[in-house]
Amino acid sequence: LEELGAVTHEAHLEGAGLARAVEAFLELEHSGWKGRKGTALACGEDTRQFALRAFKSDGGARTRVDLLLLDGKPVAAGVIVFCGATGFTVKGAYDEAYSRQGVGLLLEVEILKSFLTERWAESLDSATAGEHVIDMLWPGRMEVADLAFSFSAIAPRLRINAHERAAGVNRRLRGKVKQLL
Repeated sequence: LEELGAVTHEAHLEGAGLARAVEAFLELEHSGWKGRKGTALACGEDTRQFALRAFKSDGGARTRVDLLLLDGKPVAAGVIVFCGATGFTVKGAYDEAYSRQGVGLLLEVEILKSFLTERWAESLDSATAGEHVIDMLWPGRMEVADLAFSFSAIAPRLRINAHERAAGVNRRLRGKVKQLL
């Protein structure tokens, strides 16, 4: 990658820098396969606005967006959301024109290096289910929590409560089936 230009790494935690980094992430994600498939957050205005609100560090939420830049242009972006002192790498995107250079993995290496040298979190979690290319950098697993979001403005709390009750029933039934087996 360095043969193509100057490579730099930036991390943004607040203010205008974070807002620009979130926009860069959304643009990278939308320009790739997720955009073509229609699953990128920027494919719909409602999910784009959700991302802009969710990845904004204010109130109790904290977000960090790391960028890998080539000659000042973002070629990879990673979104880390914090819960307490743990950072979760919840979203990542890269410019597919540089996939042969492994810019997504290079960014993850930069994130790990900064985590180890700057200690900006007590722990870092890849937020993958164990079958992702990034798992070679993140071999350990620790169960933490389930997150539920309602994208509907119509009774969102009731929808989440119903989902939580259904998930509880599902867990109990699985436990009973395991006991029977």
